[in-house]
Amino acid sequence: DEAISLFSQIVTKGRPPELVPNAYYWMGESFYAENRYAESIPYFEYVTRVGPQYKREMAFFKLSRAAQHLGNKQDANMYYERLRNEYPHSHYISTLKKLGAR
Repeated sequence: DEAISLFSQIVTKGRPPELVPNAYYWMGESFYAENRYAESIPYFEYVTRVGPQYKREMAFFKLSRAAQHLGNKQDANMYYERLRNEYPHSHYISTLKKLGAR
């Protein structure tokens, strides 16, 4: 909760601007680590739109996993497909495949 609060301050203030997408990513990671998957999704989705490339790839992976944890196979597969389309050489693809993504 403390980490989420600190990252939230960066997001709210918008400063430093270059850290805002990273703060969103780490807020998503913080919720995800606490098994608060539904709460992590909006943060990871934001990163897929405006985050740096390496964070976008990880965000798609986490989105697919979060949807899997929530039992939403349709969304899990949608995020998996987006990962495959945007990052066809991602090592996360084989991991998601092993976990049941199609």
